Amino acid sequence: MLPLELRVQAAIGVAGDTMPLDTSAAPSSAPFVRWGTAFADSRLLQLFLLGSVLLCAPSYAAWFRTPFDIGRIEFDPWLAVLSSPWPGQVAHAIGFAVLGILYVAIARRSVQLPRWYAPAVWIIFFVAVPWMSPDVMYYLSKGWIEAGYGQNPYTSSVAAVPNFEQDPMFYSMVPSLLHLRGNYGALFQKLSALLANLADGDPLRGLLLFKMVMSAALFGCYRLVRVVAAQAHVAVEDLDKWFLLNPLLLFNFVTAAHNDVLLMLLILAGVVLLHRQQFLLAGSAIGLSIGFKIAGIFLLPAYAITTVMTSGWTPSRRRLAAAAIGVLAGAGAGFLVDPSSSSFFKAILLHEANGFRSSIHMLLSPLVRGMNLPGSPDSLLIGKCVFVAAALHLHCANWRQYRHEPFQFLVVCSFETFVLLQFLVMPAMAEWYILWPLCFALCCPGSAARQWCRRITVLYMPIAIWHVVGIPQLVMFAQLSIVGFLFVSHAGYFMRSRVAAS
Repeated sequence: MLPLELRVQAAIGVAGDTMPLDTSAAPSSAPFVRWGTAFADSRLLQLFLLGSVLLCAPSYAAWFRTPFDIGRIEFDPWLAVLSSPWPGQVAHAIGFAVLGILYVAIARRSVQLPRWYAPAVWIIFFVAVPWMSPDVMYYLSKGWIEAGYGQNPYTSSVAAVPNFEQDPMFYSMVPSLLHLRGNYGALFQKLSALLANLADGDPLRGLLLFKMVMSAALFGCYRLVRVVAAQAHVAVEDLDKWFLLNPLLLFNFVTAAHNDVLLMLLILAGVVLLHRQQFLLAGSAIGLSIGFKIAGIFLLPAYAITTVMTSGWTPSRRRLAAAAIGVLAGAGAGFLVDPSSSSFFKAILLHEANGFRSSIHMLLSPLVRGMNLPGSPDSLLIGKCVFVAAALHLHCANWRQYRHEPFQFLVVCSFETFVLLQFLVMPAMAEWYILWPLCFALCCPGSAARQWCRRITVLYMPIAIWHVVGIPQLVMFAQLSIVGFLFVSHAGYFMRSRVAAS
């Protein structure tokens, strides 16, 4: 069947006294086009699968190391086979970049994924050991302090455990974290203790348990993103490729089992419940997310405005009260599980970082110190003030644009709030934090947020390989590169979205 334009032109002529268009030869080339497209699509899928294997396979041998010591080979993907981790880091930086490019090519094309394809990719990443960011072994260690030794993780560290060097669960942790006290919410700490107890002190079994929990939570986020996108009236036909094949997500949450995925699972659940007008449960989901990490607090203004937008101010008072009670109940439940976790929240809210990593404060802090301002305000305070002002402006602008689409307003505000929070407030920026805005980016109307997603996926991981461990000059260059890359990506999004809005 010819496109409509060609059929119309063939029927009436292109212009004036032009003869009708001869289209007799057009269909003959269609099979070759289809075959060529199918061949290119299959090659893309094959290359992505092969790239995933080449990226992850070097770490598979770590499962058989005795003792199991992945924390001591951090950022060495070739497991100390060579005298220097340098060749492995170069290979994996190139591998992540190539895999990101293939991912974008697949996501942007009308490639049909076989049913087995996404599960096969997930298995490849699941079997890999988190050689780059083994924070999961810290989760297990803090859980084992409580489950195995009966100590309070918020007042005690691994280094305070007698003869901790002889415990296999502690041996695999990154040594630089030995003196760190609990720095996550009480709900996550209890989950860590439960999984450490189920592992019975075996680090391999504990790692597998954490991988299963976080992989299931990531798949849950995928299902909820589909629902949120539908609620916001955003097309979701290609979401399988955008989410399930994203190498940044696969490595950080299927391979490395970072806990941010639990935070996002509850936040997305809150959005879904809010759309269903279950305001008490929606608030409770946000409140419970604070029991893992505190980031959900920054979405409360958008949640409250959306609650009002759904039915007007007068009938919304009861809904706002229900949502507020839910937030307090959820946050209170997380606090009452272990009241000593209040030290975690105090440290987060009042913490003044001793050092910055891959954040705008690397540049802002020396500038502020050189200005000798009265009261000696630090860069974190300035960043928070700018964040509040910018977030207020964006909420007002989004309200004007999406006041007739409450859940598009909520999705866009959530995405932009997380983008601003990470760039202006956080003293250290890690690759797994990208999940926060990325879940909402895939639900945003228009193409600007997905363009941001493409840039982040292709370029973030190759740079992140260098921003923690290595030659000091190279580490500093990588961290500054991340700051510049984030600025360009965020600025590009805001420029595209505002142009589209106007």
